[in-house]
This record gives sequence, structure tokens and C-alpha cells, in this order.
Amino acid sequence: MARSSPEIRDVMDSIRSIVHVLRTAGRNSEQLHGLTAAQLFVLQTIGDAPGVSVNGLAELTHTDQSSVSVVVQKLVDKKLVERSYSPTDRRRAALALLPAATAVLKRTPDSPQQRLISAISSLSNTDLKALARLLGQVVKSSDATDGPPPLFFEERVKPTRRRTAK
Repeated sequence: MARSSPEIRDVMDSIRSIVHVLRTAGRNSEQLHGLTAAQLFVLQTIGDAPGVSVNGLAELTHTDQSSVSVVVQKLVDKKLVERSYSPTDRRRAALALLPAATAVLKRTPDSPQQRLISAISSLSNTDLKALARLLGQVVKSSDATDGPPPLFFEERVKPTRRRTAK
């Protein structure tokens, strides 16, 4: 049985508060725009960094490249984001918002993910390292590590199996 303490309750309350804000924003985003909170966050990030690559976007969203790539593809399919390839290097694609995405963003405040990243970024280096270490221990101890985490409330990217030639 887990021990009881006011500090544990404070930690759980903080996690619940963060999850609640993210979940509520996700529901609102789906109702207002037909987009998940992760899709809206990625749109806002591309809007702040036009021409960004998928790898650059992964850095800016502080997530795994494969997770952000799945969200980008959904946005391309919805005709909100355009991928243009470099004529000299077809592996390099620049992302840009299409007019429909720009219209959505004009009606949308900063995402909770952006506010959360800002709040975390404002911590001192010592506090940031301690938070990362401690949260990493919690994740590992709670058995929540089964691959790179997706963007909030997105499905985990399942690794694809490559077919081998027979």
C-alpha cells in the first residue's frame, strides 16, 4: 500500500490539474475546430515557425519525431498544412500553414501545451533537471514506459514491421 502524505496529495492534485486543463482544451478544440488538441498545438507551432521541418517541429514540440509526423500527416490530409520538398534534397520537407489553418488560429488562444512548455521553461536549470529526473523516476516506477510518448491524447505510434524479401 502506498504511503499517505500531504506532499503525495499535492503532487497528485498538480498532475490532475494539468491533465484536466489538457483534456478540457482537447474537448473544446474538437468541438470548435474538429481538431485534436495535439493537432491544434502542432498548427500553432508551425504558425510560429513557418518552413520548419518535421524534425524541427519535433524539437519545438518537445516530442518524438514519429509522433509529430503522424499528427502532421493528419493535418496534411485535412488540407491545413502543406509539405513542400526541397528541390535539392527530397528528404527535406518544409511545413507551412494553408489558409484554412490560418483562419482557425486567428480564433484560437495559445494552447495549454504552449503554456505548459512556457511554465516549465521558466524553471531554473537546477529545478528543471530535478523535475525531469523525478518525473522520469515516477514514470519508470509506475511502468508507464512502452515506447516514445505521443503528443497529449494522441494514440501511441505503433512501430511498423518491415517485410523481408524471401
